[in-house]
Amino acid sequence: MRHGQDSGTLREAAAMTTVVALDRKLDTQAVGGLCEMLKSHRGADLTLDVSATHQIGALSLQTLMVAASSYSKCGHPLLLTGMSDDLARQFELFGVDPSTLTVTKRDE
Repeated sequence: MRHGQDSGTLREAAAMTTVVALDRKLDTQAVGGLCEMLKSHRGADLTLDVSATHQIGALSLQTLMVAASSYSKCGHPLLLTGMSDDLARQFELFGVDPSTLTVTKRDE
């Protein structure tokens, strides 16, 4: 996972959003690292760049769903950006509407 900074929202121009590029494959082996990364950024706005992610497993998806809920309760967004149609279909195969997480589509 790669870290970077992106500009914050217009209402809080001084705030910064951390951007983390997620791995190509988010399987069972990736869950531990994903959890630690999400915990380390808790209490701040976080954008997860999933443009390189081609496969997601059930545990990683559940981890993202719990994190999105937790971040929301703390008043900070957890955004997914760059989601491909293929990755969105994988969410749907697990019965998860990708729009339940704040998602922006990959530029075509």
